[in-house]
Amino acid sequence: MKTLLWSVLVALALFFPVAAQPVYWGVFPSVLVEPYDDVEALEVNLIPLILGFEFSPGLRLEVRPLVDLQLLEGRSPALSHLGGTFTLTKTFLGESPRVSWHLGGFLSANVNAIDGGVVVISGVEPGVTWTADDQFSLTLSPQPGVDWFLRPGAGQAPLLPHLGLVVHFGWTTGETN
Repeated sequence: MKTLLWSVLVALALFFPVAAQPVYWGVFPSVLVEPYDDVEALEVNLIPLILGFEFSPGLRLEVRPLVDLQLLEGRSPALSHLGGTFTLTKTFLGESPRVSWHLGGFLSANVNAIDGGVVVISGVEPGVTWTADDQFSLTLSPQPGVDWFLRPGAGQAPLLPHLGLVVHFGWTTGETN
């Protein structure tokens, strides 16, 4: 846990020089259900935050920490996944100034604190953003990709398909381009 916290702080410190550019502060209420997992658990991210930096017009890097709490019937809640996601997306304006589209990629890595498994997830993240005013927005993005298990469990394939749905809302501070 301490290593994760230091990693997030170092990543944020590295990106603060671009803070003169627009910065996106988002909330990402994520819930994880894995269909291939033999444990029927619900996992909720305890740090559902996104920090996004626009370092050139329409090009944004996002950092999304992951600290999942596993809820399993008959067991006490426990921390399960620790890690994070980086996305790099290019924004394209839609027909309306309040709608924009984006396309990019994501790379996620996490450690399962319960069984010690490590997974790296990569894929594409297309999506649409609706802007209510110059600062507030809502984003919807599917995440097709692949889960790469570096230490797969007994009988588990090292590569499995990934399909996520990312929904987040937030505010942009600084001058927008």
